[in-house]
This record gives sequence, C-alpha cells and structure tokens, in this order.
Amino acid sequence: MKALLRIALVLLSISIAIPVADRLTKAFDPYGISYLAEINRYTQTAIRLSPDHAREGQQGRIFQNLPEVLHEHRRFTFQTDEYGFRRPREWDYAPDETGRYRVLFLGDSVTLGWGVDDEDTWVRRLEREARGPEGEPLRCLNAGHLIYETVQEASLLEAWGPVHRPDLVVVTFVFNDVQPSWNTYLAFAHGQAGPALEPGTSLEAGETGRLTPIVERFAPNIGAVLRFREHRDLYDRTDKSQLAPYKFYPEGLERVLGALDRIRAKAAELGAELALIDQADQRPMPELVAWCEANGVPYIDARLSEEQAAQDVRNSAIDAHANALGNRFIAEYAAQGLIDAGLLTPAPE
Repeated sequence: MKALLRIALVLLSISIAIPVADRLTKAFDPYGISYLAEINRYTQTAIRLSPDHAREGQQGRIFQNLPEVLHEHRRFTFQTDEYGFRRPREWDYAPDETGRYRVLFLGDSVTLGWGVDDEDTWVRRLEREARGPEGEPLRCLNAGHLIYETVQEASLLEAWGPVHRPDLVVVTFVFNDVQPSWNTYLAFAHGQAGPALEPGTSLEAGETGRLTPIVERFAPNIGAVLRFREHRDLYDRTDKSQLAPYKFYPEGLERVLGALDRIRAKAAELGAELALIDQADQRPMPELVAWCEANGVPYIDARLSEEQAAQDVRNSAIDAHANALGNRFIAEYAAQGLIDAGLLTPAPE
C-alpha cells in the first residue's frame, strides 16, 4: 500500500512539475522559441490565399498579407494597412497623395523586418534617412511578405504596381529566393515550421529523436527547445548542399532571373526606376550581378561585413532575422547604395 502511495505521489509531482516547467520555459523563452508560435500565427491568421493558389503556386502569388492586421507579438508589433503593406502605428497613406517620392519595396521577411517594430525596420529607417532625387520626402511602401521569393514578388508588382504607381521599385534578393515558395508555405500553413537554423534554411520535418514528439505533446515549449537543439546538432553534421535552399542552386536561378525580367518589364511600364539589393549571406552570385549589369539595374551589396555579423544582430538563436541593430546596418548599405546610384539623395542634417 505504501509503495502504491509513493508511486501516486511521484506521478502527481510529475503531473504538476511538467506544466510548471513548460510555463517557465515559455516565460524565459530560451533560444527565442516564441518565434515558432508567432510564425505559425502569421500563416494562420494574417494572410489570405490567392484564388488559384494551388494551381498558381509555382508561377504566381500563393498568398498576400491581409489588410488591417494588428498582432502584438512578444517583442514586436506587426501591423498592416488596407493594402496588406506593413505600416507604422501612425499612417496616413493614400495612393493619390502627392509631394512624396514613392518607393515600393519587394521582398521576403528581410524586407518585412520580421521580429522588430516597424520603426526599426531598415525600410522605415531609410525613409527617415534619405530623400528623393529632388530632395522630396520619401513614402516607403513595405510590401515584404514572409516566405516570398522573386516569383511571388513579380506577381505582387504586376497586381499592385498600377494601383500605387511607385517612382522607384527596390527588390531585395536573399539566397532562399532560389527555392520555390510552395513547399515552404505548405509546411508553415500546416504548423510544421521548424526552427530557422540559418537564414533561409531548415531541415526536413520529422528529423528528431524519438522522445521529442512525446515531450511536445505534453510540454510544447520544452519540446520546441529539444527540437531546436536536435536540428542544430543535425545541421552541423549534414552536408549543406543537401539542405534547402542550397540544394536548389544553381537550378533555381533560372526562376529568379525570369522573375527579375518580369519585375524589370513592369517597372518600365510604370515609368519607375528599379534597383536590386543583395542581402544574401553568401558571396555575390555572378549570375545576379551579370543580370544587373546587362539590364542597367543598380546592384547594391547590403550583406553585413564579418565584423558586423559577429555582433548581436539576430533576433534570437532560432529567429535569425536581423534585429534592430542588424536592420540599421542594412539601412545604411541600402541608403548609401541608392544615393550612389543617383536614385536618392541624403536627408538634411
């Protein structure tokens, strides 16, 4: 009888300790595990699918940000305007406004500025720190979307460019643009997003120890920490060329360059200038630089230096997006590159 009582007390203690430990894990947010829930919240509640998303997934837009979204996340606020563009808290934009030089930014989560408040994104910093060719104030329209790649961005410009009539279109390239968005979107949409071990890379779902799924069932926050550690260890042991997005290079470049052709054609039709910002971690791709040179498109290298990257420039171990400091560095490169190209001018001191 005493033995049964001891077993019951042990089981009771465990049943109390596990949820308490899980809540403490959530509160202290080790490795930034809140990122996983926040990304899944975005894909479940902040986007709308295009009507033909299943058929058009490989060639057109899969989804677009919903209008008038307001998400208060753990470390930042995410808010969109009536067009699904990221916006500051105070926002009086209308497509027919005058007196401002309008810049439309196309890109993925790097452009969106995931993980920081809007005022700390590099797009909004650039809006404050630069002016139009004639010294006019900028109106920066942030059309960044999580999971987007160049094909998605081309389709967005074709749909929304005629509405907003930008003076300048800035497209941001990151290395995972070589990977089609479709499979990545499906994983996120079904709540299967894994931790971001490096910008734009992830391991296949299910590559975890046997214990992790059991822990995740009863203690999801502790399970997320275990999954991240297992993925990180496995990533260190894996041939990177076999992982996404690396395994899509160089074949995926054909899609990128084709989408860039579409963006260039649409910008020309709108009478807008075009510039490309390279924010890939890897060295510049010769094919990308050659495309810019052949088409007269300014190429701006906004990759962080080794000294900058060695600083605390990421949101967390799991969330490799640039934090406020990282966004400041990107803004400096972008502003200087656009000024050197004659597309913008410095803001008054």
